[in-house]
Amino acid sequence: MNIKKYSTKKTNFSTILLIKDKLMNSQCILITGPGHSATRLLVQMLSCHPDISVPMDILNKQMEYPIIRDFFWEQLDQTPFSVEEYNFDKEDFYLIMTSYLEKIEVNKSFFVFKLPYYPLNILDIFTELFEQGSLIYAVRPKHKVIKSFASRPYMKDSLWLERQIKKLPVSLRQKHLMETTIDELTKDFIEHCEHLRDQWDSEHPDMKFYPLEVERFSTESQYIEEVLKDLGLETNSKYLHEMMSLVNTERLLQESSRKKQEVTRKLSPVSRLEKYIGKIF
Repeated sequence: MNIKKYSTKKTNFSTILLIKDKLMNSQCILITGPGHSATRLLVQMLSCHPDISVPMDILNKQMEYPIIRDFFWEQLDQTPFSVEEYNFDKEDFYLIMTSYLEKIEVNKSFFVFKLPYYPLNILDIFTELFEQGSLIYAVRPKHKVIKSFASRPYMKDSLWLERQIKKLPVSLRQKHLMETTIDELTKDFIEHCEHLRDQWDSEHPDMKFYPLEVERFSTESQYIEEVLKDLGLETNSKYLHEMMSLVNTERLLQESSRKKQEVTRKLSPVSRLEKYIGKIF
């Protein structure tokens, strides 16, 4: 899917009205977090609920809409290392979201939109569209998130590392450009995401994040019921059972078996990044 097909179009007032009309009877459940927090599992579990629409046919295996993910990657790639805010194209974003909403089942009261990290930077724009709904922040123990990051093969990919460092505040980027470890980089990233969440909560007391504890949601039926009720959803033993049947409990709850020296192995400065060091700091 190519984001370029949207680049010649421009949003206008009628486009925003179209989006809002589409959402008139549906509430958005936005799921985000630092990534590697089992957000995919949350989408899969919530899709079992009969009142929640999840447009599976346009999602990738991470349960994300590839066009919007690629859009944010493009914005990030165009942003210099010395700049903290994205070169964000709001008009293209609105158009892409319109294409997503076209796949929502209008007869259902809720729909899910899931994307780690990126929404935390533009929540004011998200909530401008989704006036009704809930913001869910997936919560997992930090060491499990670090373990998940460390197990991915793309950890050695220079473009991935470049993007991950750019997600951090400018004040932290030089440290990770020069020398870093998986756990140091991931720890700083998790804390940055939490800071963005807490900042939003403090500035928007009427629309705070719902901190959803993934381990509990995946293993405790009572907690699932509690979360669903808090979101305004009815509960039923049939789809509670369906939700829990999707969980690989052993994998989810296992503690890290990775040795400390493997988790904290150093990530060498990436060759394509070295040209930036000394020029922008």
